[in-house]
Amino acid sequence: MNQELAEKLQTSKQVTLLGLIQEGLEQARIKLDRPVEEPAPIEKAGKFYLLNTNRAHGNRDHDWMLAGGRAAAFHKPWTENIDRIRKGYVVFLYSNRVGIVGYGYGTGKVETSDHGGQRDACHY
Repeated sequence: MNQELAEKLQTSKQVTLLGLIQEGLEQARIKLDRPVEEPAPIEKAGKFYLLNTNRAHGNRDHDWMLAGGRAAAFHKPWTENIDRIRKGYVVFLYSNRVGIVGYGYGTGKVETSDHGGQRDACHY
């Protein structure tokens, strides 16, 4: 699908995806109904990560991530994705049926906490 859209727009898949992400960010700003501090231009970032807030098991983890400005994964093998995020990487939080709900830059520091009764099962 991305390839078809990119061909129709006569651009690369990466540029097409970046445009879609930027549109999602604008929609997130509108939904927040308040200005959002703009980080450095996304175009200058090295790598991108898109993480699902995974509301399939309820809103608790989703709300925890948004309230604390965290990108998190719970239990292996998903936690390994968080471990790969380096300082300066752009991280987008995605919510099913909503779109991009948050974004920021990796700090280069991974923290852990217990989750679901398992020690260090949350990486953020």
